Amino acid sequence: MFKKMKRRRIRRRMRFYGAYYAQYFPALMFSFPISQNLPIYYPTTFPQTFYYTFSSAKPAIEYKVDQKTLKKAEKIYSLLPKRNCGACGYSSCYELALAIANRRERPNACRIIGNQIAPQIERILKES
Repeated sequence: MFKKMKRRRIRRRMRFYGAYYAQYFPALMFSFPISQNLPIYYPTTFPQTFYYTFSSAKPAIEYKVDQKTLKKAEKIYSLLPKRNCGACGYSSCYELALAIANRRERPNACRIIGNQIAPQIERILKES
């Protein structure tokens, strides 16, 4: 009984604080119809003010890539440390590998081992 009441209370609050509760209760996030999940409005507090911020679900980077570029990205990703530290400016090592394969980033962009693997990445990029 109490669990059911607690879950009901959480769902009611999720309608208002959608993204905030999604990070703490991910299993409950998709218990609503999709139309209620997106768009998500969540409160953002500033000094003595209350605002709503709009958030939509879309990927961090969208690339149109062909199979050759994807293969190069996979090879580059195998050389990267896979720590997803974000020091390069990308949220994951795979995004960095895609950017390097698309020639949007330099081969030594990785802050951890960039200078050590730059020659190998350049060899991969020269392959056709």
